[in-house]
Amino acid sequence: MMWYYIHLGREISRFVARCQVCRFDKGPSSNPLLPITWITSLIIDTHGAEVKTGEILPFVYSAGVGLRLSQASIGELKEDKANESVCLFATVDEKKLVIATLFTKTLPQQQLGMVFDRDFQLWHEWENGKESESKEAIPHTVANNVVELEGNTIHPEVWKIAIPYVKASEDRAAVSLVCKSWLQIDKDTREHVTVKSAHAAKPERLFRRFPNLRLLKIKGMSTEMLCSIPMGSGDMVTPWFTEIVKQDKIEVLDIRRMIVTDGDVDLLVNSKMGKALKVLKLQYCRGFSTHGLLNISRECRVLRNLSLERSNIIEHGREWLHELALNSSTLESLNFYRTGLGLAIHRDLELIAINCESLVSLKITHCVLEDLNNFFEAANVLQEFGGACTRDITIEQFEAIVSEGFESIDELTDLNVRFPHSLSHLSLISFGSARFSFLLLIGCGFKKLDLQSTLFDTKDHFYLLAKCPNLEILKTTEVLGDDGLEVVAATCKKLKKLRIYEREQDQDDSGVITEWGLIALSEGCVELEYLTIYMSSVTNEALKCVGRSMKKLCDFRLMLFVVNSQQKIRERILDTGVQSLLKGCRHLTRLSLLFYTYWLTVSGIKSIGKYGKNVKVMQLGNIVRSDEMMLKFFEHGSRSHSYLRNPTRLQKLEVLDMWNCCFLGIALAEAVRKLNSLRFLWIQGEVSGNVLPNMVRETIQHHGRSNEIHHIAYRTLDGEMPRDLPGVN
Repeated sequence: MMWYYIHLGREISRFVARCQVCRFDKGPSSNPLLPITWITSLIIDTHGAEVKTGEILPFVYSAGVGLRLSQASIGELKEDKANESVCLFATVDEKKLVIATLFTKTLPQQQLGMVFDRDFQLWHEWENGKESESKEAIPHTVANNVVELEGNTIHPEVWKIAIPYVKASEDRAAVSLVCKSWLQIDKDTREHVTVKSAHAAKPERLFRRFPNLRLLKIKGMSTEMLCSIPMGSGDMVTPWFTEIVKQDKIEVLDIRRMIVTDGDVDLLVNSKMGKALKVLKLQYCRGFSTHGLLNISRECRVLRNLSLERSNIIEHGREWLHELALNSSTLESLNFYRTGLGLAIHRDLELIAINCESLVSLKITHCVLEDLNNFFEAANVLQEFGGACTRDITIEQFEAIVSEGFESIDELTDLNVRFPHSLSHLSLISFGSARFSFLLLIGCGFKKLDLQSTLFDTKDHFYLLAKCPNLEILKTTEVLGDDGLEVVAATCKKLKKLRIYEREQDQDDSGVITEWGLIALSEGCVELEYLTIYMSSVTNEALKCVGRSMKKLCDFRLMLFVVNSQQKIRERILDTGVQSLLKGCRHLTRLSLLFYTYWLTVSGIKSIGKYGKNVKVMQLGNIVRSDEMMLKFFEHGSRSHSYLRNPTRLQKLEVLDMWNCCFLGIALAEAVRKLNSLRFLWIQGEVSGNVLPNMVRETIQHHGRSNEIHHIAYRTLDGEMPRDLPGVN
């Protein structure tokens, strides 16, 4: 008896022979035994196939399927047959062909691949006289994408049940490449899709590929691009909404960084699908007004989540919020934070809290905190609150303050706010130091704090964060300072996300963050997964400390724009620090290094290409300044003349942003050609020549800055998509 194994994934120790039923990347020719080039996807996940003497192993033709024999051996032998060899035959069109000779001693023996364009049989004539004792059922037929066991069949319905449990988009994409039946199952069962670039494909193509979507997320232009083009310009959502309203199963719709008009909103909410929406997010969008929100409030009556955060909304009145309060009873989250809308009417918010008993999150624009006590009392399960805190003051009150002196200001700014006990996430805007003392009493319950737009100084941060041992997410500015980072490191041991941005114009200018704060943070907060930090100085040792301690870091963004004049010149070269960071933080999928007068040499550039193997999104500022450096960035190997010989370390790179760069573009063109995963490229600087193959390229004049040119390149399946970009070539 002889064994051949169809194998995927795991080794089975007692079996020494295996073959693989695979897909190949070249079509079969007239020769059924033609050597081929194999790709990685396999047709089927099974243990093996048994070929007994006098029996055959049949294979039925299926387009794009081949057989790859990688090992083979003979079973247990009688003493008188120990030196024999065995011929493995294939019968094709009644012709007997010898495809391998198997010996009894050496393993592995044979490695061969076959493409077959017709049915064939695999068999042999050797008799050993001893049958295997294994009673395990072993698959022995692969036909028409169905696996048959001894007396059983793995029905396609089994795969229809199993494959939906594969959730990761990369894994689902791999599943769809295995065979046609699995492609169809993926098509029928895929419910969640994220379109990372709205211009990558036409909507019709998406819905032909996935007709049963329930959750759809579409992203428009990048955040950097959003800041570089005129207001009202960008990716149009109209062609998407035109197709989306034809789908009757979508329940969750998330649109980001696109142009959405009131007409688009009307088209959506007046459709059958729009009325059944449970989640609608229009975040970082432009072009619509409160007229569109009014239609949403009247038509979408089963919404659980309405998020408009950071969208630029034109205000024509506040009737939309009152209509939402009257018509909604299922809201769990309402978010119009940082939208520029006026003061929220507290009576409408109270009505929302009364009607929507499951409300757990509310983020609004301007509000008077003292007027929201009735809302907080009704929203007894509220977990998140955000808003710009203001207080109306009459002329009489102002005159009284001036006449009585500044001591009465404290009385005017004292807060009598009763947050619900369930509150754990807090975001505040324009919240001053004189009013923050009441937060100290409830600090231990906070898991998320957004202090980015507060008026707190360094000491306020110091005292507040010392009371927050359970904090997991913190957003603030460089006002935090090194002292504040030391407090965070000592107190917030559960911290997972930290965002430190440049201070705003009306904030205290005393706090600065240097390498000392970063070292303290990396030693104290080892659970950090996301770190964005705006610094005035840094050293190699600080970056090495991050690499040693923050092993869970997957998103690291470092911005260096202000140089400490006392810092030694040699410390401005950060090659060793960046290399240690990348070697230590092996899970990094996003890396941003935005420098001003710091830099990397060729050695540092090579380390990014060598150790950034898992990075999908990369931003580099003031780093790549020549063709030579660009070539070194993608080089992999010891021979310096072999540019881009094998750039396998960056094969996961999807988005590349480079600011203030200057090179001819030859190396960039070669990189784009070899990095198949690269789908979006943004370059701010001089790049000569149209050197980007297989990508749509656009050139944009920076809005308000005549001397800045931005180059955009992206991959698309359907050519250029509708966009409103003035000045684009």
